[in-house]
Amino acid sequence: MINVTRERRTAHSANALWNVLSDPTNLPRVLDRIKHVDIGELGAHGIPVKAHFDFGVVFGVKIAEGLFSTHHHHHVSFDAHQPLPIVARWTLKPQPNGTLITAQLRFDLKDFVGPLARMAPMVTVRKDVSDELDEALKRVDIMARDQTQS
Repeated sequence: MINVTRERRTAHSANALWNVLSDPTNLPRVLDRIKHVDIGELGAHGIPVKAHFDFGVVFGVKIAEGLFSTHHHHHVSFDAHQPLPIVARWTLKPQPNGTLITAQLRFDLKDFVGPLARMAPMVTVRKDVSDELDEALKRVDIMARDQTQS
């Protein structure tokens, strides 16, 4: 199981960040690995989303079907089960001069690549995921800035 958490302090309000993160159509702009999303109709527990993840040359693009949900203007999540169990969480904590954004990504490679998961270089995978989450946090910050300037 891979579990990576990253944080970023930003001068933007939690509300400005919420406007970016609570819209599932922004997923491809936030996470570079997501190339496209198909958005379903809002249901009792959230919005069904099919996220088209690009896993590179070896595995190609795979569609992760899951549920996108928001909670109390402070939590956003995407939970998918196939082809790779993925749990992505975003938490916003207002601070005196801005907001602390926490991004968490959990997934299990064994359901995706089977026994080959044991041979995966976990240190490298965690570092790559950490780098991707750091970049995603920067993108959210920029998107919130652009939204407040327009």
